[in-house]
Amino acid sequence: MDNHQILILGWPVSPVQKWLKNYPNVRVERIYREGIRKFEKYQKNISFHVPKCIYSRWMKLSPECWYGDWKYNIEDYDTVIIIDEVRGRDIFEFIFSKNPTCNVCVFYDSPIVPNTPKAPDNYSDLPVRFFSCDPKIVLDYGIEEKPYFYVFQPDEFGEKNLYSCDSDVFFVGENKGGRKKILQSLKNILSNYEIRCKFVLVSKNRHGFFRRRFTEFVDYMPYDEVIANIKGCKAILELVSDGQTGITQRPYEAIYYGKKLITNNKDVMKYSFYNEERVFLLGQRDISELAEFINKPGCEYDVGIEYTFDRWVRGFL
Repeated sequence: MDNHQILILGWPVSPVQKWLKNYPNVRVERIYREGIRKFEKYQKNISFHVPKCIYSRWMKLSPECWYGDWKYNIEDYDTVIIIDEVRGRDIFEFIFSKNPTCNVCVFYDSPIVPNTPKAPDNYSDLPVRFFSCDPKIVLDYGIEEKPYFYVFQPDEFGEKNLYSCDSDVFFVGENKGGRKKILQSLKNILSNYEIRCKFVLVSKNRHGFFRRRFTEFVDYMPYDEVIANIKGCKAILELVSDGQTGITQRPYEAIYYGKKLITNNKDVMKYSFYNEERVFLLGQRDISELAEFINKPGCEYDVGIEYTFDRWVRGFL
């Protein structure tokens, strides 16, 4: 890995992830520059649908106009990893026009709508390698399966700390896929077993009915606050969206912080960290067992090294 120069595109650069300083040969950027004005956003969206023959940089009708600063030194990298944000052939054609021998890889970590520009079968004629942590995507498109890693602290697996428990079960996630109804039902059930819950839904809707009816609501929860809640709980709740397979960041948080995991994701059984002492699979076990599962002491994982940034990147080289 030390002999490579690697560019990762599409990965959030905020908040700054300090551990990246340990990888001086890796650069992380968004594909498209941020902080553009409202009118420019319309221009940017139009650029993805304009035929090449009428591209104009002056009129900002070329997608290249909206790329980040990485476009100025793309020749410096032997490997480019694009995470999820494929919107057309332009990104690949630009990279290969500047750097023909570049090892270009795409990693999908969210569902693909068939027959859209995101689908890998649109680019079978290009020397691009495709990967996903989602088994359904792997099966549907015949690409390589590759687990993700814990994005925020991948170089610190193995550290174990003890924290006071402010809640028994913690959940935070977007208001989608009927989660509000599921969480309310689960909270009612768990309260009968004196299990303390902190369920937080994040929504783009800042006012109205949703805010009034669901008391644990925030417009945004910074990740350091998420971690503070994880440190103070006994178990993390994961609810995967309809159509999603594979696992989210929740199991990685459970591994790193030594917390138990409650999930509705059957795919969790395929992973090396799965153990009934550590993972409670909703729908497979009787809910009456949950209190005993949560309160039983001890939750050690010995598989953290499998889900580190270093291991993830090496799989593309």
